[in-house]
Amino acid sequence: MASGNRILLVSPAHAATDPRIMYKYVPVLARQATVRCLLTGPGPETLPPACTYIRLRRFAWLGWRILLIHPVIAWHIVRFRPRTIHIFMPELLPLALCCRLFGIRVMYDIQENLRLKFHLKPRNNHWLFRNAFEVFDLMARRSCYCIFTEDSYLTEYSHLRYPPAVIHNYPALSYIHPFSTQLPDPSYRNDFAYIGLLSPERGLDTMIEALAILKPVFPSVRLHLFGRLTVSQTQLETISGYYEVAEQLIFYGPTDHIRAFPVIASCCAGLAVLKPVGDYPLSYPCKLFEYMALAIPVIASDFPLYRSIIEPANGGLCVPPANARALAESMNYLLQYRSNTILFGKQGQKAVEEQYNWESEGEKLFQLYFNLTKP
Repeated sequence: MASGNRILLVSPAHAATDPRIMYKYVPVLARQATVRCLLTGPGPETLPPACTYIRLRRFAWLGWRILLIHPVIAWHIVRFRPRTIHIFMPELLPLALCCRLFGIRVMYDIQENLRLKFHLKPRNNHWLFRNAFEVFDLMARRSCYCIFTEDSYLTEYSHLRYPPAVIHNYPALSYIHPFSTQLPDPSYRNDFAYIGLLSPERGLDTMIEALAILKPVFPSVRLHLFGRLTVSQTQLETISGYYEVAEQLIFYGPTDHIRAFPVIASCCAGLAVLKPVGDYPLSYPCKLFEYMALAIPVIASDFPLYRSIIEPANGGLCVPPANARALAESMNYLLQYRSNTILFGKQGQKAVEEQYNWESEGEKLFQLYFNLTKP
């Protein structure tokens, strides 16, 4: 570990259970530096020796975060005196750019194309926030090191001062292996799973409607939903087929992967039927690779990007987005033809082990930081 090499990972919106930050970035960076994390929610059960965690209070509205949490973050920066600040939310750019004046390096981790998704956000999409983002995002291109989770962002972000790094959010084999090798719980063998934000744009209504279509054939079929629900109960009840399958929808809320993966690994398949809105058709959903790593088939939207992963790997099926009947037919197929289901799972897992894993991406992150600390 380099003496005096301190790295601050900070986000006022991400929870401490965020797998990318806590289970991927932290172990890699703690190999060469003292790492401190400022995130929301209870801290993880275990941390590398060189890492400490400080909990931030979570506010949904951006205004409260700016007024109440950003000053707390600034105080921790002064107290910790990091050599590098790694931010995961663009709202922190004004604070990060101030840090640049004092010689602190800033890593700007870009995980979504906000220009394509502002209109999808139920909150924090005021014109003032949008305009501020445009200004500070442009300034960051001239001052910060940019890390992209998608290759498509290379087109959006041009004329950067420093060469960007593309570090995909692939599953960490060392972390996910225990879940993929455990004996599946037979009580979940006719069930399906989804992990991620629960919204109509991400296919919530399509999944519920498909389950209702499938129920007459498989009356006991269930859908396990891990993630934050973005719609009200009233809105949920307006989804076609909801009342027919309400008792078979299991909502877990935001859940640590340690608790979610054993259930998902025992299910028949994982769903990723996002709709063609925002940057979804151009971005890999991490869940796609997590399902494959857990050795279960994927049923995903028929986007060219998704097909380019699933079809060569023979890891599942692709369906037209927002087509509940096509989704139900694919679910029915996997329930009917178990030998193919098992084959899809094994082939998908093999593709992750050979290509789509964090071990290679984590090395890119390590080398990026290592090169920056060279004299």
